[in-house]
Amino acid sequence: MKKIYTPLALALTAAFFTQTADAQITNVDQLYGTYNAVYLWGFNDNNGNPIGAPDFLITPEIKAGDTDKEILLTGLFPTHGDEFAMNANNPIKGTVDIATQTITIAANQSLGEDEFGKNTLYISAFNQNTQQWYDADSVTAQINEYGNIVFPTDYVLGCESTDGTQSAFWYVFFSLTLQPYSGEGYLHDASFYNGTYNTSFEWYSEDINGNPLATPNDIIEPTISAAGNNSYTLEISGLFPYLQNNKLSLQATVLPSGDIRIDNFQLWDFGGTAFQFMIFDENFNLPDYVIGYLDQNGNIEFSENSMLGMGIYTGMSYTFSGFYGYIGLVLSRDEAGVESIGSDLNAPVNFFDLQGKVVRNPAPGQLLIKKQGKNVSKVIIK
Repeated sequence: MKKIYTPLALALTAAFFTQTADAQITNVDQLYGTYNAVYLWGFNDNNGNPIGAPDFLITPEIKAGDTDKEILLTGLFPTHGDEFAMNANNPIKGTVDIATQTITIAANQSLGEDEFGKNTLYISAFNQNTQQWYDADSVTAQINEYGNIVFPTDYVLGCESTDGTQSAFWYVFFSLTLQPYSGEGYLHDASFYNGTYNTSFEWYSEDINGNPLATPNDIIEPTISAAGNNSYTLEISGLFPYLQNNKLSLQATVLPSGDIRIDNFQLWDFGGTAFQFMIFDENFNLPDYVIGYLDQNGNIEFSENSMLGMGIYTGMSYTFSGFYGYIGLVLSRDEAGVESIGSDLNAPVNFFDLQGKVVRNPAPGQLLIKKQGKNVSKVIIK
C-alpha cells in the first residue's frame, strides 16, 4: 500500500514517553459527547506536494455502541467537498478498557461509499527498529486526566478510498487528540495570531562532533498566519531563516485554552538535504510536542526547559550532521501588530479551565483563564 507521507528516521534515538493518567472514567457513558479533533496534518502527497488541511473545525462525536464496552466514533472524516462520504452512518467502533483507561480501534472498518468506491479506515505505525512505516491492525488511545483521548504519536489514522483497482488517500491524522468540546469553541480563532513577531531566546547549536556552530547574524522575525479557513491550524514561517532561504514552515495547532501546540518531528526534504524539527527537554528526551503559552499581550512563551530546533541530515542515508535550536523561545508582538487585544471593560467576563472548558461557577483557589472581550489572562480566583 503506497502512503502519502515520507517521515524521516531520527538519527538521534530516544523513546517516546507517555504520561500515565489516574483513572478518570468508571463507565463508558462518561465518554459520550462531542470532541475537538486536534492533530498534525499529513506532510505531502505521492508527488511531494503539501496537502491542505481541512478548512473546517472537525468535531467528532462519541456515542453508545452495541455492548457496554463499545463506543461509536462518528464525524472524524466529514465531507471533503462533494468527494467524500461522511462516516456518520458508518461509525468507527472502539473497545473501552476501564482498567487501563484506554480505547482500542481496529483497522479496516468501513466508512461508507462514494463515487470513487469504498472508504475504509486504515492505521499505520512507525517501527523504531526498522525506521519504516507499516500497516497496523489496531491502535490504542489513552484517556488522560483531562478527559482527552490521546493517540500515540507514532501512529496515523486515515481513510483509504478504493474502487478495487487503485487507492487514493484523502485524510491522514498524525498525533491525533480528541478533546471534550464545551460548545463554546476556542478562545481565539486562528486568524487572531496573524502577524510578525520579535524573538528572544538562548542560542544552542552543535555539529555531529559536539562542536558549537555560529550564532546566526539575522534578526529573526518569524510570522504566524492562519492555515486555511479553519479555527485551529497555524503556520509559523521565518523561525529558521538561515536554512533553505526561509522555506521551512512549522505547522502548529491552536488549543481551546488559547495556547498553541507544535508537534515534534516535522520534516522538509530538499533534494538530498533534509531538515527535521526536533524538540528536546532539559534531559535531552524527545517529547511529543511543545506548548507555547499565550499571555494577555499576545506574546507566545515556550518553556525555558524546552529546546526547539532543526536537525540537519545529508546524503541518501540521511546522516545527521548538525543541530540548530532555541532555548526559552519567546515570540512577542509589537503593539502595532496586535489587533485590539487590550481589555474591554464593558464586555462580559467568562472563565475557562486550562483545557478551554467553560467554568460557570469559579471556586476560590482555581487557576482559570479569564476572557473579557478580546483580553485573555490566567488568574487565580480569590
